[in-house]
Amino acid sequence: MPTVPSLPHAPPFRLIDRIVEHDLVSGCLVAEKLLSIDDSLWPAGLQLSPFRGFPQTLLIEALCQAAAAFNMLSAGLSEAGDSSAAVHRGYLVGASDLRFPNFVEIGETLRLCVKKQQSMGSLVSFVGDAYAISCDRSIAPRQVVSGRLLFSLMAA
Repeated sequence: MPTVPSLPHAPPFRLIDRIVEHDLVSGCLVAEKLLSIDDSLWPAGLQLSPFRGFPQTLLIEALCQAAAAFNMLSAGLSEAGDSSAAVHRGYLVGASDLRFPNFVEIGETLRLCVKKQQSMGSLVSFVGDAYAISCDRSIAPRQVVSGRLLFSLMAA
C-alpha cells in the first residue's frame, strides 16, 4: 500500500494515519485514522464528558483529506512530494447530501472511503463515506458520515 502523500496538513490537523487501499482504475481510496484521547483535536475536558463523539466538521475534513490523498497519488506524487506531475492544491467548493447517522468515539478507528465520480476541467467530484470501527471486532462497523464533495484543483 502507498504511504500517505505529503498533504499540506500538519498534526494535529492531519486526519489520515494510513492508506488501506488505493485503486486508480476504480477511482477509490480507503484510509484510516485511530482516534486517541491523546489527540489534541479533542475538546478540553472531554475525558469527563458523557459525549465522546468526534466533531462532524472534522469528519468532513477527514473525507476531504482522503480525497486529496487520492488526487495526489493519482498524479504520481510520492510521500516526499517529488514528481514530474504538476503539483496541485484542491479547494473544497461544495458539499452536498451530507448525512451523519452515528458518531465515532475515542478509541475507535475512523475508516474513510472516497470514490472519484467525475471531473470537468479543474472540478473533481467525490462520493465519500466514513465508518467507525470498534476495537471489539464483534461489533459491526457503523456509518458515521456520507455525502458528496466537490473540489477545484489549482496549480500550486
